[in-house]
Amino acid sequence: MKENFAGKIEFYQPKIKIIGVGGCGCRAVNTMIESKISGADFFVIDADEKILSLSKLDEQHKIQIGEKLTNGLGLGGNPTVGERAALEELENKAKIKEIVKDTDILLIINGVAGGSAGAVPVIAQAAKEQGTVNIVFAVTPWHFEGKRKAEYSEKALKKFTEEEKNIDSVINVSNERFADFADKQSTLNDVFNWVNVEISKCIEAIVNIFRKTEYFETIRFKDFKEFIKNVGFTGIGISKKHNFDEQNSAIEEIINYPLIKGSFEYAEKAVINIKVGKNLTLH
Repeated sequence: MKENFAGKIEFYQPKIKIIGVGGCGCRAVNTMIESKISGADFFVIDADEKILSLSKLDEQHKIQIGEKLTNGLGLGGNPTVGERAALEELENKAKIKEIVKDTDILLIINGVAGGSAGAVPVIAQAAKEQGTVNIVFAVTPWHFEGKRKAEYSEKALKKFTEEEKNIDSVINVSNERFADFADKQSTLNDVFNWVNVEISKCIEAIVNIFRKTEYFETIRFKDFKEFIKNVGFTGIGISKKHNFDEQNSAIEEIINYPLIKGSFEYAEKAVINIKVGKNLTLH
């Protein structure tokens, strides 16, 4: 926050960037582009040329890692290879460092059951060295995807929250929690789309925290940065209600939101953002 020459208070607008890492992250970013989310810059990172070719972003916003290591054929589901691929990119091109420059908040979306999870800490470190707040949306697999993927995702979550000091916040996006959305006619593709849509809504909500309004103050970035620093697991919930008498159902909707379900009771602190119009009454 600063005061201009006329004595009017101006709020600092943080620079927000969103990076989809791996196939899951790239698909989530495509959904955000389709949703026309504004107020942030988008990028995708992967070793697989085919995955990158499916991105709706232009070539300047795509980064291929591990070109020499993998020949553009992917990471083979191995996080160690993912880490080496990201380090190779930093050593040879350092485009990752370029895109995280001048970034206040970096939002990373990644399916943590695959090889690309190994690249996430490398990206987070490159950003943290420049003072960036790093928030990771970690998408964990369905039970039916097997023991190996479950073990990989468990190790990734532990690393992100306990060992990795460059990641401030981890939001666990559990595919299993979205089972309630499905009925007998729902296809697997339907459910994956729902997951991406909900991630998109949550990221838009984070971006909107800092969006200027002529009626009310926004949360100051400095306060948010202090709040989110090294918090580990974080939940996020959204409700869209229009009437005062819907407040109880709004609270229930937030508590049971798939990205916070089961963890709300353990929360130690919270950011609450309420979006209203100029006709808001005192009551």
